[in-house]
Amino acid sequence: MDYKEDIKKLYENAATERSVVLLRGVSGSGKSTVANLFAEPKVVVSADAYFEKNGGYDFDPSKLGHAHNECKNNFECALRDPSIKNIIVSNTNTKPSDYQYYIETARQYGVKVISLVIEKRHEGVNIHNVPDFVLDRQHDSLMKDLKLR
Repeated sequence: MDYKEDIKKLYENAATERSVVLLRGVSGSGKSTVANLFAEPKVVVSADAYFEKNGGYDFDPSKLGHAHNECKNNFECALRDPSIKNIIVSNTNTKPSDYQYYIETARQYGVKVISLVIEKRHEGVNIHNVPDFVLDRQHDSLMKDLKLR
């Protein structure tokens, strides 16, 4: 079963209304991979994009605030463009303070918000070399914040 094709078909056949999709998951879970499955026209925003340069990834924790500010600015630019059908926020979004801005801003523009939790059900390597203690913290925060009912 090719789940990627099934997911891709689901999003290609999605309703024509605009949506913001909050991808939530620990680092290395596959958020970027899932984000790329969404139908065009789309925009994917992430704090990671700030650190991606010349085909590489150069993370600097002292610049994380700048990275998130750039992500938010890119998000608002995408919201202002009505031709963009899907806006995907591909950050860890493990706790309300991570994603509340995106929900509130999308609502101001009248755009619906969908939250998708990405499980790490693959054997892929964490390409960002996030330490285990950070992954544990992300996991615990996400688990505490899930709303399943």
